[in-house]
Amino acid sequence: MQKGSLRLRPVRLPDDVSHAAAWYQDPEVLYYSEGGSAAVPFDEERVERMYRYLRMYQSLSFVKTSIHPDGCGNECIALQLSLNEEE
Repeated sequence: MQKGSLRLRPVRLPDDVSHAAAWYQDPEVLYYSEGGSAAVPFDEERVERMYRYLRMYQSLSFVKTSIHPDGCGNECIALQLSLNEEE
């Protein structure tokens, strides 16, 4: 799905794991996503286990943008989690 400069796409496992693992080794990402300075960096195995677990209960997508304030273009990706709701 795409709207303007944003594109939403499902996470592809195991293809996206190495890219995502790089985020979880960034101290700033870890600080804000995993609870402060004591957070331990994630390796690829841990990221894949986490994503596989999350996909059992949630929709798991990357949000890509071609425009970002830091000027990083398509490399700026965020993870979107949406609860799977029973119909």
